Amino acid sequence: ATMSTAQFERYWKVLEAFVVADGRFEPFEWALQEVVRARVFPRHGLATRPKQVVALDDVKQEVRAILSWVARASGDHDGGLGAYRAGVRVLREHGSAAFGSEPPLSAGAAATAVLRRGDHLRGLADVDRRAVLEACEVAAEHDGRLRPQEAELLRALAEAFGLEPRLTAARGPAESPDNPGAER
Repeated sequence: ATMSTAQFERYWKVLEAFVVADGRFEPFEWALQEVVRARVFPRHGLATRPKQVVALDDVKQEVRAILSWVARASGDHDGGLGAYRAGVRVLREHGSAAFGSEPPLSAGAAATAVLRRGDHLRGLADVDRRAVLEACEVAAEHDGRLRPQEAELLRALAEAFGLEPRLTAARGPAESPDNPGAER
């Protein structure tokens, strides 16, 4: 069964209300919105990307936010700093000079950046979307393990970007308490 456009509009308003109901914007909530947007918006004739291409350096804060969420999901003792820096190296190799030595954003600052202008990420050129996804994948695999939170963020980002996530497809199930020795 397919939702009518009116039903979908009501559903989307409920989803948006759910996301902000507790006053916080969590990575899971962002991921949920992005998957729904990528899968359902086109069915109702709604655009999933801005009309104008956005330069990577123009969405630096939004990219830092997503990369920070992935890095912090790594559970590293350094607050994700090593994972974050590994991702930043990919962006620099891609040619972006905007990413310096600043640390990952705090959870609150990352949420604010994504809430304010996260939709601009979908406006990146294909090559830049691939670079951002690759940077997040490098951050996620930085310690040799792929945790469920990292895998979900990568899947959501890939879905939003219309790309295949390299890690989650190639590595199989993410490591979890029920699957502590998942093959990598």
